[in-house]
This record gives sequence, structure tokens and C-alpha cells, in this order.
Amino acid sequence: MNSIYNEHKKIILLLFIFSCVTTFFAFSMGVAYGEAPGTYENTNEGYMLVTMSGVFAPFIGMCSSPFIALTVLSGAGSLLNSGIIDASSIPFSETLIQLPISNITVFVIFLIITITKFLLGTNSVTELFNQATLGRIEDILGIVCTVGGAFLITSTVTAYASEVVIEESGGGFFAFMLTLFLTFFLAAAAYIIFIVIKTMIAAIDGLIFLASLVLPPGATAFLNGIKNFVIIGYTIFSITNPVAASIIGLFWLLIAFLIFRKAKRLETYYRRIYIYPFFNSVFRRNREVPLMPKKLPRGVRKEFPLAEICIEGFFMNKVSKLYKREFCYFINSQGRNYIFKKRFIGKAIKIEIQSDAFLETKFRFTQIFTDDFLPDKQKNIFIIFSREQKKNFSEIIDKTGLIDYNAILEERKRIMLQERTEKIQQMKDNASEKINSLGSLFRRKSKIEGI
Repeated sequence: MNSIYNEHKKIILLLFIFSCVTTFFAFSMGVAYGEAPGTYENTNEGYMLVTMSGVFAPFIGMCSSPFIALTVLSGAGSLLNSGIIDASSIPFSETLIQLPISNITVFVIFLIITITKFLLGTNSVTELFNQATLGRIEDILGIVCTVGGAFLITSTVTAYASEVVIEESGGGFFAFMLTLFLTFFLAAAAYIIFIVIKTMIAAIDGLIFLASLVLPPGATAFLNGIKNFVIIGYTIFSITNPVAASIIGLFWLLIAFLIFRKAKRLETYYRRIYIYPFFNSVFRRNREVPLMPKKLPRGVRKEFPLAEICIEGFFMNKVSKLYKREFCYFINSQGRNYIFKKRFIGKAIKIEIQSDAFLETKFRFTQIFTDDFLPDKQKNIFIIFSREQKKNFSEIIDKTGLIDYNAILEERKRIMLQERTEKIQQMKDNASEKINSLGSLFRRKSKIEGI
């Protein structure tokens, strides 16, 4: 929970600033200074709910895929501006027409970007490049649009809330603070919705990528196509029928909340094991990979003040107290190795690696494990971390005393190759002996026939 807050605290601060600005303008426009309630004729309960549904419905699509949502909204606004679509058949058509993205040029740009992102995501090789480039741009765009969407929602609520509060309390500092609280609460809720749904979609992308490693070619494109088709269909429906789409969006959001914990684990694993290392290998090739972060996490700093190694990793089985793909730390402190996890609620999990453990580098990641000959699911310790730590392989071996499993594999290959070579040589010697014995037998037989 702390890591989630630290990851998004800057955006939360920005939302608070927006809430202050929105509330200040609502009050400075005369609502808070004794003017008669009802100044805003449309700020009644029914209008506010309909307006919020008009914002909330496409907002769910925006959280799912900003590129797709903006493409659909831009296309709808462009068609409305050109008169191809009857404005009377689209709720909030005036709002769509007034959007800055409602022109054919912007629509074509977003359409090209959306199609490009889809094509890059059709196989596992280009999907990492897709997520490391366009995916990062889409995340930033999603945050910007979320803040903007929250501002649209809070504008309506602030006007209505300030009017109601003034009517009940007569205005003043209390009215301002209560309205500010309501505004910030709604803005923060909007951003939380974005994070929850975005995490679910990112987890789905991670599942599709992991499945593409074992499924036949074309499966990635098919699964991505289904995901994108659902988001496109929902966004279009949110424009034509925002109230019904809002109900569907609430169910969508409920599912996202229910699976958030598992989705967050999978999304973090996918991002830190695959996307970040790929991005760094392309754009930050000469980056040094530290064995210790610049600032130790609070739980690690308290438990291991003399730590020499602190590497972010993921536990990969359920043998111990951690879930599969749960984020944790590999710690080396005072000559001992640990796996450490600081939970938001409850005692921290601290597992000392007492038995002989192996360190192995693979193409996709680096891993530490025990119980060499057991399947992965049965290993007592099985933790993986970024393949970037391959740069520190020798140093990790020296400081931790872990066993170099790559060297063991090379030795096994050498022994197998030697045994195979000896076996082939033995087969050649046996064949040569048989040929020689047959030759001797043939020569004796020829002599006997000659006599």
C-alpha cells in the first residue's frame, strides 16, 4: 500500500491543487458571497447525475485505453462537426463538438497511433517494444486525461455542492472547506478508478504476453484484438447511451476492484521483469545497475541497517509465506542472505536462505533457487529479478556465496559432451575391432580355400 501511495503521490497533490482552484473559482464567481441559490440553473440532482454519467461512461473507456478512447471521441466529434451524424441522436453532442480533439486531423493522428500500437502488439517480440514506447506515452496521456476528466466532474459537483452548502450554512470558511473536501474526494476517487482499471488492463496485457510465449503464432493478435474490440465497443456505447454504459462501467469497475491485488502483482511483475529491462536495453544501454538503491525502503532500512545488497525481485511459488509473483527483496546483510517482504498490515516476512542456493542468468531474467532437481513449483526458494543484474553476476556471487549455476550447467554440458565423445569413440573402436576380426576371418578362409 505504501508503494502504491509513493508511486502516485505527485498526482494526488496535483488533484488537490486542481480541487482548490476549482473551489476557489466557484466561490469567487459569486456563489459563495450571498447570491441567491439557484444561480446555476442546471445544478440540480437530476442534471448532476446525468452529467456525471456523461463524463463517467467514457471515462471508464479512457482508463482502459486512452488511445482507443480518444480515437473514438475524436472520430465522433469530427462526424458531428461535419454533419454526418445527427446531433440530436447523441447525448452531450454539444460537449463532443466543442472538444479540442473533435477535428479530422486529430482523429487521423490518433487512428494511426492506435492501429500502430495494435500491430506492434500482435506478437511477443514487438509487444515489449510497444509497451516500452507507445505504452509509456499512453500511460502519461491517460494521467493527463484523468486529471482533466476529474476536473470536468468536479466543476459540476463544485457548483452544486457550493450552492447547497451556502444555502444550509450561509457561506464563509466552513462552506469553502466542505466544498473543497467534496471536490477533492471526487477528484481522488476519479484517479483511483483510473489506477484500478489501468492495473487490470495491464495485468491482462501481461497475461497475453506470457501466454504468447507458449501459444502458437497469431494467438497474441487474436487475444489483443478481442480486448481492443471490447474497449472500442464500450466507448462507442458510452457516447450513444451514457447512462446504460455507466451501469456497465460500474460492474467493470467492481470486477477491477475485486481482482486488484492479484492484478497489481502481475502488472508489477510484467513491468519490472520485461518492460523496464527492455526499455533500458534500448534507450539506456550504458546505465549502471546498482546492487543497492540510493535510498533503502523503510522496512528494509529498519530490519537490515547494514545491508550490502538489496535487489527487487519476485517470489515464484507458494511454498513459503509469499504468493506467486509477489514483490519482495533479496537482501545480503552481515554475510547472510534473506528474502524480505514488508506488508502494509501484519508482520514483515523474513526468510533466511540457509541451504545451498544457486544463482543463474537466463535470457529473460536472473534467478535464485534451491533444490536443484525439484520442479520449480516445489522449490523451497525460487526468486527471480531483472536480467539487468547479469551485469553484477560475479559481484553477487562473491558477496553472497551463492553457487554459480551457469558454471554447473557448463560443467554438465562438458561432461555430457565428453561422455558422448567417449561413447562415439568406443563405438568406433568396437566397429574397428569387428571389421578387423572379420578381415582376419576372411583372410584365413581364403588361405584354406587356396590350399
